[in-house]
Amino acid sequence: MEQFAQIILIAAIAFIVGLIVGRLMPRQPPQKREIESFTGNTATQQELITYRADVQNHLDSTVTLFNQLLTNVEAMHSQLNSVNSKLGDGSTALRPLATVTQTVTDNTTSEAEPSPIQQPRDYVPKSSPNDVGTLAEGFGLRAKEAAQESTSPRID
Repeated sequence: MEQFAQIILIAAIAFIVGLIVGRLMPRQPPQKREIESFTGNTATQQELITYRADVQNHLDSTVTLFNQLLTNVEAMHSQLNSVNSKLGDGSTALRPLATVTQTVTDNTTSEAEPSPIQQPRDYVPKSSPNDVGTLAEGFGLRAKEAAQESTSPRID
């Protein structure tokens, strides 16, 4: 009986200590505290602003370089056309650049479009309407059962 009283006393003390510690601890979830400390920190905000500016500068320079590349390709295409018309016999004329880019965009859009529904490539059609299809559960079982019955002796 004395041991039971000690256990109850220890449990009551642990409960009271838990209540006191629970009241003293802040009730904010840890994620909210981390977010507040992150947003409150001006150094990390400045790093974030700097990073965003660097990314924007990189994207701007990439767009500029891409536009220069497009201009150079157009200039090269017109140069080849003019040389071909001056020096060549004119039978092998280059396609206009707009047609070439249109062909490239047509190829990319046709790949993105869903293809019509087709039957599986490993599907074997039935030879007659009474046959069991290859996707049926019992496909091929009749022949196997007949082979097993003829080879295995029956015990009566």
